[in-house]
Amino acid sequence: MKLLLLIILGCVLCHAQNKSQGDFPALEEYEKRSAVLKIREMLLNETDSKEKRDKNVQKIEASFYTAQRMADSDAQLAEYIRIRHAVQDVLEDMKDSTGRQVELSGLIDKAMAAGGLLPQVSDYLVEARTQLRGMGIAQDNLSKRMQGLLGRIKVSIQNVPPPRLFTSRTGIEFQLIPAGKNAFYVSSKPISEGNVTLDEAYFYARDFSQREKAVYKLPTMAEMKLMNQAGFKPICAIWSIQPWGTEDADVVRMTDRFGVKMYWIWDPACKLGRQPTFGELKFAKYPALGYYLVTSARTGWQNRWDKIVAEMAKQ
Repeated sequence: MKLLLLIILGCVLCHAQNKSQGDFPALEEYEKRSAVLKIREMLLNETDSKEKRDKNVQKIEASFYTAQRMADSDAQLAEYIRIRHAVQDVLEDMKDSTGRQVELSGLIDKAMAAGGLLPQVSDYLVEARTQLRGMGIAQDNLSKRMQGLLGRIKVSIQNVPPPRLFTSRTGIEFQLIPAGKNAFYVSSKPISEGNVTLDEAYFYARDFSQREKAVYKLPTMAEMKLMNQAGFKPICAIWSIQPWGTEDADVVRMTDRFGVKMYWIWDPACKLGRQPTFGELKFAKYPALGYYLVTSARTGWQNRWDKIVAEMAKQ
């Protein structure tokens, strides 16, 4: 009886072992099929992603050429900023795509190394690898193209002229004095119309610069000449930050001897009863002697940039 049980148990185990051995090839075949299906799905997704990206790039490049012809400087700058963000998004998308393609390449290599594939499956994997390689080359070329476009956008942004007017954080309006590379801004109205010394004007300009987080100062004589050429006429005599008489040796000797320094005054309307320009001691104070502030063209440009970026962030 015991011998019979042992024989039966042996047969059962043998059958189970044979069945188990018969299941492994089926399982392996299933795994191979699953791997190929995953490869196919990923490749289709990458192809679709590439087509969408190519169409998006065409729109971006068309937008850039349109922006170059825009007459409104504010709108043009806003469009350049939007296009720059779009290009950066494309570059980030390509980085993600590269990671997916590396993973897909690994799956293809693994599937081909496993062997035992049907000829048509093996041919498909070879074609998939060729397509993937082509995508990589196209993507490298597109990346260079987008980097080049970023460079052109940067240059175009820098070439957008500064605004004709801008208002400071504290509400003071400044207008552009066009003079090519020497362009600058001057306050549209005097900060003070009179009864102010040069030191008082200087310290106000310093404090104003700290509040505005930009450099504002009193004008030099060269800037006053450019203001005059641009037709800008102050409503009062105004202080210059530039010392007077430094081109005259006798004046220099006199100021050194007495320890005093005089500064240029611009008074085109002759409100002080003298000539349009003359020198005065820095502690002088007259009812019709005030000051304007000037700042670089970059200040107005940056002011507009900050406002545009802030508005875009709200959208």
